[in-house]
Amino acid sequence: MAEVEHVKIEIEEDFMARQTRAEPVQALAELIWNSVDADATRITVEFEFKNLANEMSKIVVYDNGTGIPRQEAGRLFGHLGGSWKRLNRRTHEKNRMVHGQEGRGRYKAFALGRAVDWKVSYRIGDAPKSYTISLLEADLRDVAISEDHDVPGRQSGVIVEINDLKRDFSILLSDAGLQELSEIFALYLINYRDVSILVSGKNIDPSLAIANATIAGAASAASGQRLPMRS
Repeated sequence: MAEVEHVKIEIEEDFMARQTRAEPVQALAELIWNSVDADATRITVEFEFKNLANEMSKIVVYDNGTGIPRQEAGRLFGHLGGSWKRLNRRTHEKNRMVHGQEGRGRYKAFALGRAVDWKVSYRIGDAPKSYTISLLEADLRDVAISEDHDVPGRQSGVIVEINDLKRDFSILLSDAGLQELSEIFALYLINYRDVSILVSGKNIDPSLAIANATIAGAASAASGQRLPMRS
């Protein structure tokens, strides 16, 4: 039977709880930021439903980034506040600006669900390897990390699976949710044209955010105009 490493996070429960709080769109955005900070060029968000009533059962974020080498997983997940991003403000391979710096973004997944798996693929030279990191909201201090194994032909990247959802998150599929994501990532997507973000098959388009900002600015300017006072 494959051995599973358990990494204990030594930190107060109230502090951990604060890291898991976020509005749904902001929580999803943090997971996407983690993907682009890993030099992903394609991030895909999909939703699974468990019955005819379209009750959402799982949220899955796929990326084609560099993944996390197995030997680094314990350090990265076991030391909240110890992210490599504090020291390196550029990504390792594509030299992009990074977003986070304290390793807290991954915990925003628990604003959405109670159980999260990170299915990681990475390369040692030309050899692709894979392993899984699992974490439950019931015990956020206990990070379970499986042994890695060979996965011939597998592309590097991370699949984040969020299960046991806390409620329906239809907002993530709505026009308003997509608009909010467009506003969050507009500048990044304009600066890095090789990056694409798809949510349930819909491409996040920075031009939508720019168009809405222009309309809002024009409306604000118009409403701020005063009529001349009568004598």
